[in-house]
Amino acid sequence: MSFKEQKHLSPLEREIYSWQVDVDGFGLDGQEKLKNATVLISRCGGLGGVVAYELAAAGVGKMILAHAGNIKPSDLNRQLLMTRDRIGHSRMNSIEHRLKELNPDLEIQACPENISTKNADILVQQADVVVDAAPLASAPASSSLDASLSVAEVQWTQCGDRAACAARKLESCALSSS
Repeated sequence: MSFKEQKHLSPLEREIYSWQVDVDGFGLDGQEKLKNATVLISRCGGLGGVVAYELAAAGVGKMILAHAGNIKPSDLNRQLLMTRDRIGHSRMNSIEHRLKELNPDLEIQACPENISTKNADILVQQADVVVDAAPLASAPASSSLDASLSVAEVQWTQCGDRAACAARKLESCALSSS
């Protein structure tokens, strides 16, 4: 990761995040770390969309968002960043629009495709933290992300089906070894 010039909170941001800044152990330093952080989120549908929304509300400075396709009616019951008036249009455009409504200071690097072997390395290298929110059915995307993360010095977390599946596998291993 290359050197980035540190950004400081504006007076308005100090007001917006005053509750967080007042939390013991977090403070202004913690809020400015969030403002200077870059988070990559693989898939911003159901769970990934909620993660992106909450991070935007918390004041993360930059998000790299990877999600392909156009909005379908079946997305609307679980993908909170998608809206009915945008059915048939780019998911990424809807995601960007909704997040910028919430936090106009948020910098968004939109990748209107899913993580793959073609883009995983370059996207991971730009991030401080990676959130893999791809559904279990998206094994190729997660495998590409896993391969890039194995060589990068980046914090990461898995969400949703894959995390639950990994937890069940660990639990199963623990039970079989006892």
